Amino acid sequence: MKRVETGARIRRLGVVVFKRGAKPGATIKSLREWAEQHGVSLLWHSSARPWLRRGEKLSDDREFVRRSQLVLSLGGDGTLLSAARLVGDSGTPLVGMNHGRLGFLADLSDRDGLEVLSTIAAGHGILEARTVLSVSVVRGRRIVHRDRALNEIFLRGSRDLAMIEIEVRTTSEGFLSDYWADGLLVATPTGSTAYSLAVGGPIVRHDVPCVVLTPVAPHSLNVRPLVLPDREGLSLRPRAHDGARLLVDGRHGFDLEPGDEVRVVRSSHPVHLLRPKEAVFSDALRSKLGWSGAPRLPGRLPFHEAP
Repeated sequence: MKRVETGARIRRLGVVVFKRGAKPGATIKSLREWAEQHGVSLLWHSSARPWLRRGEKLSDDREFVRRSQLVLSLGGDGTLLSAARLVGDSGTPLVGMNHGRLGFLADLSDRDGLEVLSTIAAGHGILEARTVLSVSVVRGRRIVHRDRALNEIFLRGSRDLAMIEIEVRTTSEGFLSDYWADGLLVATPTGSTAYSLAVGGPIVRHDVPCVVLTPVAPHSLNVRPLVLPDREGLSLRPRAHDGARLLVDGRHGFDLEPGDEVRVVRSSHPVHLLRPKEAVFSDALRSKLGWSGAPRLPGRLPFHEAP
């Protein structure tokens, strides 16, 4: 992952609001006022239709991505993942304003986010290139499905709560392992703090060039998450008579037939996040995941607060 200071002013800001049930009306009102004060044109994606005012126009996906210098995602991490899917391999950078529960990827809060956005729009932000996985499903000699994952891919059985056996090979060493589990996650460093973390995977700083293989509820206690260099290509073959299901970044899945192979490589087109200069990975761990919190026993002060 590369971190470079942009130095470029933002004059055209795209806005997406993919989160269903969200009520960002107050934020959007403040955003309009902010844009007018800072001479920034707002471009509205079709997902923002419920909050559009008379006289404002929606852009289709292609025009929206082409014209936006920066895309602002209003919602949680799921909204930002959808925005990442929207921009694809265009290189258009993203910034998230959190209206969700956790918002580990979304740097801006719904309280003081516009102040930070002012700094970013003035050219004082850091551009981070985040690893993306390119996924393809091979059936015989044909590729029948392609996708991109910023967080992770999840290969599971075709039926809920059904265990599945998955053979995994790497391009450099061949056979790696057979996993017998509820499923297998292949996560990027960005995705290491998402589903992979929830099922026992390691936290990986976003600039570490790797992928994480995390089995979900493995049958053997000896099977543990594994970290591999992201230059490795992976081949995943489900051994199931009724096929399997592939989910990418939590989206509705693609059904695999018996004999299908899932190939995973690092994409040559990363996703770019435009972040505040002061954004620090360890700060996010402490503030959003409760990292390094000392236990508080009844009637006792933490060590650093003791008299």
